[in-house]
Amino acid sequence: GNPRIVKCWDRQTTMERVTLRGHQGKVDHVAVSIGATRIATASRAASHLDNIGEIKVWDGSLGKVLFEHEAKGLTVTRIALSPNGARLAFASVEVDGKAPKFESALADTHSHIRVYDISTGEEILHIADVPDVWQGLRFSPNGDRLAAAGTNHRSILIWNFEKEQRVMTRHGAFKAADLAFSPDGGRIAVGSRTVTKVINAYTAEDLLILRTSWQLAPSNVQFQPYVCWSPDGRSLAVTSHDRKLSIWSIPHSAPRSLAELGQEAERRAVTHALQKAYIHHASLDNQRARQLLVPIDGAKLGSAVEYWMRSRLYLQLGRIEEAKADFQQANSLGLNPSLLANKENLRPYFHSKPRPKFENDFQVPR
Repeated sequence: GNPRIVKCWDRQTTMERVTLRGHQGKVDHVAVSIGATRIATASRAASHLDNIGEIKVWDGSLGKVLFEHEAKGLTVTRIALSPNGARLAFASVEVDGKAPKFESALADTHSHIRVYDISTGEEILHIADVPDVWQGLRFSPNGDRLAAAGTNHRSILIWNFEKEQRVMTRHGAFKAADLAFSPDGGRIAVGSRTVTKVINAYTAEDLLILRTSWQLAPSNVQFQPYVCWSPDGRSLAVTSHDRKLSIWSIPHSAPRSLAELGQEAERRAVTHALQKAYIHHASLDNQRARQLLVPIDGAKLGSAVEYWMRSRLYLQLGRIEEAKADFQQANSLGLNPSLLANKENLRPYFHSKPRPKFENDFQVPR
């Protein structure tokens, strides 16, 4: 058919619903809101069309254009519509008003992410400070967040519209090309040519890493991966380079609140600081241990061993009362003398292998 025309069919009746005409260039990207009330399309900038790239949002029933954006040198890499069709997001490459060749654009150019309010035409978000090219772009199920995946530098960006804050990580998937929120909005699947990752949709932390033999194959260079969740969020479909489909069973967990996630992050930070401080205590580096003790000074800890470790820090720094209090807390939580007598049992708490001395400063109850 004509690459400048988009047709939409009703999935249940298989009847053609609407035909969209108006693009001057080849249409490369299409996004649809829930119920197909709105449809977004984008054509890539082409040299024979004076380097003009176009984006349009249409009424899904009438085929009427509701929003238009075009610019010289605009090469769109991905578009997305919010579930209710109120917002349009697109990622693009723009180089001094000239449209670069698509392949070179992905190799050495920065991408832009823009979000528009369709009813007013107002630009409500513009991100252009991340050195990556965005190939994955999706709104969360309730539209409160926007996630993007970079193809060159493993970037993952999650933007929270209500708080006007973003979460960034460089631990995404290399050559990422698609992403999708789980139905509950708590997880994001990131599809790439080398790996499929499931990450936390609030913190961008890794939850699962999925990989099949085809993601190791050298023949998948031109492969375009896609990911899609099942309606119950318990399965994940991933396309492969040989036109086959992989279906993964994903452990289901209820989404946690931001407060819970924040508490977990704080807990990990306290544990990490305690480990580093104790290593310097064991090496008799009191000045460094004193500095590292600041973020965990008086903080609530999570286990008897951690209270015992901090009591040793307090003791070495001459803070006897705090040392006694932590030691008593460790005993009340079930401190096991045999555990502390064996240095091997303490190694999981260290990043290196310190050699602490276990003087009998306090008498352990028998």
